[in-house]
Order: sequence, then structure tokens, then C-alpha cells
Amino acid sequence: MIRSDIARLRWAVSAATAAEVDLVVDLAAEDASLALAAASLGRRTILHATDALAEWRAVFALRPPSIRAFDAAAEGLLGQIADALDAGWRGSCATCGQPFRVSAYRWDDPASADDLRATPAARRGTCAACRASGGRGDVGQAPAGERIDAVEIDPELRAEGDGRWSDRQIAGFNAARRALLASTEPAPVLDGLRIAVAEAAIAAARPVRSARGWWEVAPRQALSDAFAARRLELFEGEAPPRELSLGADTASLRYPGLSVILRRGGAGARGALAALAASAPQLSIALVRIRIVPAGGAVELRSAAIRWAAGDAGAEEPLDVADPNDPVAVSASIARMLVALNPLLKRGAEIIVDLPQGVEALAGAVAAIGLAGGSVTAITDLNATDRAAGRALRARLPGVAAGNGVPATRRERVAERLEGDALQRRIAELICVRGEPTMPAALLPAYAMRRSADAEIHDPTVLAAELHALLQIAATLPAAGSLARVVAAGEGRCFVDARAERESLATPAGDRLDAAVYAAAIACAGDRGAFEERLAELDASPIAPEPALRAALVAAHLAPSDPAAHAGGATPRYSQAAATARRIELIAVLLRLAPRLGLYAAVSPALADVRSAEGPILESLAARDPHDPNLPLRARSDRATYDQVEAILYRRGKAILLCETFVATAPLAALLLNRHSGIPNDAEVVRLLVAEDALLPLISLRLERDERLARAWHEGNWHALSASRLATFARLPEPRLGDLEPFLGFDPSSVEPMQLDLASLGLGDAPGGS
Repeated sequence: MIRSDIARLRWAVSAATAAEVDLVVDLAAEDASLALAAASLGRRTILHATDALAEWRAVFALRPPSIRAFDAAAEGLLGQIADALDAGWRGSCATCGQPFRVSAYRWDDPASADDLRATPAARRGTCAACRASGGRGDVGQAPAGERIDAVEIDPELRAEGDGRWSDRQIAGFNAARRALLASTEPAPVLDGLRIAVAEAAIAAARPVRSARGWWEVAPRQALSDAFAARRLELFEGEAPPRELSLGADTASLRYPGLSVILRRGGAGARGALAALAASAPQLSIALVRIRIVPAGGAVELRSAAIRWAAGDAGAEEPLDVADPNDPVAVSASIARMLVALNPLLKRGAEIIVDLPQGVEALAGAVAAIGLAGGSVTAITDLNATDRAAGRALRARLPGVAAGNGVPATRRERVAERLEGDALQRRIAELICVRGEPTMPAALLPAYAMRRSADAEIHDPTVLAAELHALLQIAATLPAAGSLARVVAAGEGRCFVDARAERESLATPAGDRLDAAVYAAAIACAGDRGAFEERLAELDASPIAPEPALRAALVAAHLAPSDPAAHAGGATPRYSQAAATARRIELIAVLLRLAPRLGLYAAVSPALADVRSAEGPILESLAARDPHDPNLPLRARSDRATYDQVEAILYRRGKAILLCETFVATAPLAALLLNRHSGIPNDAEVVRLLVAEDALLPLISLRLERDERLARAWHEGNWHALSASRLATFARLPEPRLGDLEPFLGFDPSSVEPMQLDLASLGLGDAPGGS
């Protein structure tokens, strides 16, 4: 199955490159994701690894060993250093007294882990004897009086650990290092083992500060988890093309072939890359990926973990790092990298900048791109599926002018800071594009792109202050109803209230995203990679979904148990034809229920002549009131919207049930704010939304994040009914309208009684009469 980060990069590579001479460059590679994305499109790549761990990851991905070979090497390593891994990690079960291996100790004070007199607050492990006898086998507390075995290590090793690991952990990781230095495994297998050791050391490290204590993880457990992660990567990863060649000499780029050049990054590597402009003038860079590596303890911990995997062989010069809290430092770091590549930016290039979360880093990147004459075209928030945290900024740089190596288009005027009414005007424009109440943080990417498009030079510190003002604007806004340009909505969101802005509101982003994700699922059926690329386009759009909404949209529109999932499949829940048939089926169920409930029924004129699955047209299933052909409320409603209501179940003077169905998509705003806004909300009116079970979490989430939808839902007396529970209710031998109450709600598996007191409308008795 293609990873979503590779799908996002493949979409960018596809848009940026057009010929074989176009190169793709990653100046701060953490892995081979960009190379895999480019290779799948037949493009050559240059990777500058940030450190040894990044280099090992790239080799492991581009030259993957077999799962069997890797498993054998991992088991061999664990067996070879078994004694060192078990030292200090043996305990006895408090239940049966049998010995077992401890997986972790919990310390309230992380510093006390090396104190032999200290007792851990808890421990983790599994007693095989208890589990074999039918128990759970979980071991939490140690027997009274049991002490942890002492582990002696050299003072030099303790100093090398620098307090990041306990003595017990250092002994295990040092044994792994000695075994790897003497290993004769093939390079890809050895690199996989080194990755596992380094990642295990990072995961097991002692926190610098912790208010909740520390779980001191045993090296054996940490290594087992890391080996499992590498095994999963081999199982799920997309195999690189067979014709791909991996090397370190840029001279191979002069000749045809699918080459990947991998070398340690830095100023020297960038200089060798720039020299290609003279030795291979036909080549040009079409896409450059830059990563801002934050300075601080994370870099030092990573370097220390690399030494446990490779000793001095993993030592390298300090990384190119920048303080992400200093917009000037971020801007200067990006500018240095772009200036070094100017000779190869002949026709312009796409730039991808991976940034830490933070306003300062974003401001610095936008300023650097503007200074180079480019403009930002997309800003995407990264999540766990992207194997990174932060933001990905995408920009377009113009080509360099012939002879002088500077951008063909340059910005001359320095931008002034926007504040007050000017800032609110920009914010109102962005809210109108989204068409719904929005958190200021969700407007941040679109706002930065608009500022980048102003064709001005931005001072990084001024732009950072401007972005901070945007994030804090909700606290300074008046409440809704003040007719101000921008007003405060619920839970920190903001919206527009002035007449001009209200009239220019676009269709709510939730409806557009819902339709777009469903269209992507239909268009890309069977191709998960193409589906992820379509999602990447949405993530880079002005209506980019928040992570929770994105996950809900994907879950709503893709089949849950996809047999082709590991092969890269993406099956939509309903095709367009199946969705139409299912919608007609649900309406037919409602119409057949009406006389059993003692109600009359009517169907939308647009659906009257549509045939149900059983054969008869829907109009023939609708039992109208023979004494009064006029439908209730129609005379007082907007007739065009009233006639769009899919099914109406009514009993004059008692109740009116306006029924709608959602099957493939859930255009909630169009339903609540448009169609039903022209129908009165009388006391006897009840609205039922019959939706497929998979859509209910999405509907519930959208009601939570949009006050307008929640208000319309409440004022319209709406109630959700899952399609599965409607079928269950229809199978009752003698259904009564009052029996419908427990079936209503957003969770099909739970019972929510008395949401709607239908018995108070005189409909709690058995059906009878007209």
C-alpha cells in the first residue's frame, strides 16, 4: 500500500517535472520517500542525507532485503547478545513465583533508575507460566523484597550515555553495537539492523523533564518493537523499480538511466551538486525539497543513538540546523540552500519546505521564498500518516536570468504590516472562501499564501507578528449579531456578520470536501495511491480539511474491509448507480411504513415515477389523504424547496415527518441551510434524516464544528436515523410511531430513548383511523 507521504510527494513531482533531464533533489533527506515518489514516475533523484540514520533508511528503502533475511538477522542479533539484554531485567512473578523477563520499569523520578536502593513504582512483563495456565499473565507489581540486579558498566560508557539511558539500557545497547560492528550481513540487512538499534535507543531514552515519571523500557523490548516496525515497512512498502541504480557519484547523471544519488548532506554536497551546471549543462533541477532541522536536544539525542548503532562510523559533522523560533534564522537557512542551487534553476523549480509547527518558521519560509522571487502555492499540515509533524510548504521559483544567476523576476517593494481593519478584511475574504465558521489556525496557511502572492518583500519578523495577530484575533472580536465584518463564533472560531460578506459566502467547505472525497473514491477505485494524491490536492487547497474531518471523510467514503488494501486498493462504499438504487430503496421503506404507522405519505414529484427495486413506482407506494389532496405546510412554504423533500409522512392535525436520505454523500449545509430553510418549523413538524451508518460520524462531527448547522438542526427539530436501524424498525410485526424513539441517534449500536416524545403528539397508540 502506498504511503500517504509518498503519494503527496508523487503528486508534487508529477506537477513539477516534464522531461528526463529534470532532476529531483532532497537537500535534507530523512528517508527515501522523495526518491521512491520520483522513481515511480521515471525521474532521477539526488538525496542529501541529514545524518547516518537517514542514509541507512534510504538504503533500506531503495535496496530492501527480503523479509526472511531480515528476520533471520534480527533473531540472530537478539540471540547473540541475549545475556547482555537480560542483565538487570530478570524478575519473578508475584502470583506463581516463576522467573520471567521484565519489559519495563516505571519510575516516579527518572533519575532514580540508577539507584540500586530505589524501588520502581511498577513494572511490565508477561509471565509465560500464568498465561499457559489460563491467566492473563500480566505482571504489574514485584514481590515484596525483590531487588533489581545490579549492572556494572565502564565509566566511559556511562559518560557516553550522558544521562540519557540507565546503566541497564547502556549495557544492552553497547552489546548491540559490538555485534553490529562485527557483523558480516549484507549492507541492506545491516542498515536495517542499525536503523532498529538507533530507533530503539531514541524510543527508550530518559526524558529531560517529566511530570509523569518514566517507563524505563528494556533494550530487548525496544529492539523487538523496532524490528517489528522495519518488518512492517518491508511488508507494506512499495518496491522500487527494478531498473533503479543507487550510487554516490553525480557523474552517473550525465548518462541515461534511473539513477538515485545518495550522499551525506552539507555545504560540500551542495557545492558538488552546483558543479553539475558546468559538467552537464543539459540537466536542471525541477523540484527541490528542503527540511528545516530544529536545533536542540532532539538532534543531540539522535546523534547519540546513531553511535549505539555504528560507533564512530556514524559520527558526522553537525547538521545544518536552524532555530525554528527565529524567523530570520529560518529564512537565512533556506536562502543559503537556494543560492547554492541557482546555476541549476534554469527553468524555475518547485520548492517543498518541511517546517516545524510554529508561526516563526512559517514566516521565515514565506519571506525566503519571496526574496527569491517565488510565491507560495500550497501549505499543508502534516499528520501521523505523513511520518512527520509540522507543515509542508510548496512554492514556485522563477528561472534565473541568463548570465547573472539571479531570479528573472525580483521583488523590490517591502511589504507593510497589516493590522486592524486591513487585517480583518483579509481574514473576512478567507472565511468567505471557506463558507463556514473557522478556527484562526485553519486560516493560517491560506493567509500566508495570500501574503506571499502580494509580490512584496516580507520582513520575517514583521510577518511573524502578523501571523500571531491572526491566531489571537478571536479574543478581540465582537459577538455574532453585531453586524461587524468578522465576529467571534463558538469554541474559538470566527465568522463574518456584515451584509456584504454574508452575501459573498461560498458553499460551505464541508459540503465541497464531502463531494470531492467521494468523487476521488469513485475516480480512483482500486488505486489507493491515486486516491492519496487526490487527497493531497485537497490538503493543499484553500478549503483544506482539519485532520479530524479528513479522517472522517475517508472513513465515510471508503469500504472498511478492503481485500485489496495491502495491494493498494481503495474501494468506495457505493458506486453512483448503487447509491441511487440504495436511496430509492430507503425511500420505498419509508413510504411502505407510513400506512402501518397510521400515517399518510407523499413522495417528491422528482421521484414519483422512479421505480423501486420491487417494481412499482414510488408514487404508487405513497398513500395520500383521500379527503384533502393538499399537502401540509406546502401553502406556507417555498414550493420549489418543499417539492424537493424526498418523503413526507403526515397525519393532519397530529404530526408531519419530513424525511430525507443520505447514502453516498452528506451535503448537510445544502439540506439544512438551503432546502429546509424555506419550510416553517411548526410544533408538529419533525424532520428525519435517514443516513447510511458510515455517514453518521461525519454528520455528527460537522454539526459540532459549525454553529449554523447545529442551530438549524435544533430549530428544525431534526433527528438522525441510521439505515440499519430503519430496517430493524420496519421488520417489527406491529410498529408504532412511538416505538421509533429508541432507534434515533448518531450511534447505530446504542439506544437513546426519549429523544422525541412522539406519544405526546397522540401517536403513541396502535395505528387506526385516519
